[in-house]
Amino acid sequence: MNTKQTKTHLDRRDFLKLGLLTTAAAITASCSLHAADSPTDSSSTPASNLPVKYVAKKFDNLLGGAIKGLSDNQLKAHFTLYENYVKAINSTEEKVRKFDINSGDKGAYRELQLAQTFSLGGAVLHELYFGNLGATDKEPKGTLKKMVDRDWGSVSNFIGHLKLNGLAMRGWSLAAYNFRTGKIGVYGLDQHHEMVPNMVYPILALDVYEHAYMIDYSIDRGKYIDAFVLNLNWRPVEERLERALGINFGPIATA
Repeated sequence: MNTKQTKTHLDRRDFLKLGLLTTAAAITASCSLHAADSPTDSSSTPASNLPVKYVAKKFDNLLGGAIKGLSDNQLKAHFTLYENYVKAINSTEEKVRKFDINSGDKGAYRELQLAQTFSLGGAVLHELYFGNLGATDKEPKGTLKKMVDRDWGSVSNFIGHLKLNGLAMRGWSLAAYNFRTGKIGVYGLDQHHEMVPNMVYPILALDVYEHAYMIDYSIDRGKYIDAFVLNLNWRPVEERLERALGINFGPIATA
C-alpha cells in the first residue's frame, strides 16, 4: 500500500506532481458527500440549510462476507482511507476560504487548490466505488442495458474494456455518461484528480490503486478486478445514469 496516499495532508513536492480535478467529480460530490445531512431535494434547499461539512458515508453493509473475494480487513482498511479523504476535504476547503488573497502567495494557494481537488476526488470516487459494490442487481437492465449495447455492442465487451482499463491505469477505471455526446464512455485515471475528462458524469467506479486489493491479493490486480466484477451492483449504476439523463446533452452541454 502506498503510504503517501493514506495521508490526510500531502507535502508540497507531492502536490506539485499532481493535476487538477475537473467537472465530473465536482458534480458528483454535490449529490454524494453531503447526502448524510442533506434533504432529499437539494435543488430547493436554502443555502443556510446545507451542511457545513462533508460527512463520510458508512458502508458496513459490505462487511461480514457480503463481498465475495474481499475480506473485512481489506474493506475496513479501505474505509479508513476514504474517511481520511473526507477529513482532508473539510480541512482544505476551510483553508481555501480563509486564505488571505492579498498576500500574493501564489505557491501556497496552488498547494491548497491541488490539495482540495485531490482530496475531493479521493472522497467522491470512493463513494462511487463502495456504492456500486454488493451484487444486488447482477445484470444491467432497462435504459442502461440498451445504452451499453448501443455504445459498446454488448455488456461483455463493455466489461472487457473496464477490466483492461483497470489493468492499464494506476488509479481508477470509470464508466461515465458523456454530456457532450450522449454516450457512455470508459475513462482511465492515474490519480484521483488526474485525466478526468470534462462534461462527463461517472456512473461506475473501479478502484485499482494498490490499497484497494493488496491485503487480499498482493500484486495480483487481475484477480481483484475479477472479484470486483462478480460483486458489481448494477442498480446504483442505473440510478446514476438516470440522474445524468435528466440533463440536456449534445452541443448545448458546452453552450
